Amino acid sequence: MGQPSQNKKQRRGVVTLELILIMPIMIIFVIAAVEFGVLLAQIKQVEFASREGARLAAVQTPGDLSSAIGTVSNRVERVLQTGDIPGYCKVILQHNVAAASNPTQSTGSCNCPTPTTPALPTGTNLAAVRVTVCVGMEKLAPDLLSSFGLSLNGKIVSQTTTWPYVEVQNLNYSGNIYVANTVPPGPANVTLVDPNNANRSIVSAAGTGTGPVPLGTTDIVWDDDNQRIIYSDRFQQSIVAVDPATGNRTVISASSGSTVGTGPALLNVSGLALEPSGTILALTSFSGLIRINPATGDRTVLSSSSVGSGSVWLMGDSVAVNATGEIYVLGRNPSLAGVYAVNAVSGNRSVVTADTFSTPPQIRIGNPADAIFNASGDLLIASNLNILSIDVVSGTRTQVSGAGQGTGSAITSPQGIAVQTDGTILVSDSALQAVLAVDPVSGNRTPFSGSGTGTGSNFGGGIRDLTIVP
Repeated sequence: MGQPSQNKKQRRGVVTLELILIMPIMIIFVIAAVEFGVLLAQIKQVEFASREGARLAAVQTPGDLSSAIGTVSNRVERVLQTGDIPGYCKVILQHNVAAASNPTQSTGSCNCPTPTTPALPTGTNLAAVRVTVCVGMEKLAPDLLSSFGLSLNGKIVSQTTTWPYVEVQNLNYSGNIYVANTVPPGPANVTLVDPNNANRSIVSAAGTGTGPVPLGTTDIVWDDDNQRIIYSDRFQQSIVAVDPATGNRTVISASSGSTVGTGPALLNVSGLALEPSGTILALTSFSGLIRINPATGDRTVLSSSSVGSGSVWLMGDSVAVNATGEIYVLGRNPSLAGVYAVNAVSGNRSVVTADTFSTPPQIRIGNPADAIFNASGDLLIASNLNILSIDVVSGTRTQVSGAGQGTGSAITSPQGIAVQTDGTILVSDSALQAVLAVDPVSGNRTPFSGSGTGTGSNFGGGIRDLTIVP
């Protein structure tokens, strides 16, 4: 009679012992399930962050891709934080977009290797970007198994997304006229003049677009490769890019305040030009002709009284670059104006043509303001005396408009000169507070945009340089 009861007690003891032995393993499995469940869910957020980073990189302009790692990593971090992940330990951006330099970039310092396979596709039509996001596992899930020797510390999760590069669609800015305005009489801005009706509208100013507020916009050029406006700000000692669609402003190079790039100061920039390579030339009163790297903002002196040989201008007025990359500076030495050819490598200078006291008034450069090349390769100069056309090979001058050549309002205080595709010359004049159109054959001058011509805010006496989108 006692035997069955004894067996039952033994079985209960065995079950209890088995439970005691199995319980730690079961607890470990439950903890592991919780930890890896959270980890897998957060890995999906890391994957999403890499997709967002790649999607953003895929719509950058080729020029922006060379410095896009900051933009991409900021987007990645924001996406991670929405999933309650503190941040990444490394972001890697790879691309094969030929127009941009530095095809591989990264930020962060953890040991996360750059993907090498599969290789990025090749060919113009197969350009792609690839973004890899690396996050420490301890940031993704609670380290519940560390007591059992299975810690997440030191382990990395890496998620990669490859995205086809989307060539940025350029809006049709062709023919648009952009004018730099400074004070007085009102806030500095960049104004669009409609080439069809001469109406004026503010493109970028305080309250229009984001970025540093324009204070002293003076010289302005159109960057066709990157579809943007570039202007110099005399008061902020900076070169600034403007998105013509939004008015947003980005500092390319600055030597005052929040400096961008290194090198000589951008004091009193009197002329801007773009070289075929995309580098920026800035003519200054104190440092001479400066070359600016548009990606880094770094500045180097190309030609000055201490860099390069040959006769040098004492006061630079304008710089122009022709289609083949030859550089010409308009300057005065000591009080008479001339045109100087500047070697793009050495900075050496030679005089193309210069005023003398015996130069006939109708072909005298006088007090030059701006210069630009026309489609024929001749240098057009706007001054308070004449608009001249100069053959830079022979130095031969031709009066296009001025005293005795053409009718209409005299150009007395020119600030900028530009050429439309049909050859019409446009000149901005601060005394007239308007843009004038000059017939390149007759030299006749007619109002193009200003008070009484076109609608929109008047220029006032603050009108400065202008540029035309080809």
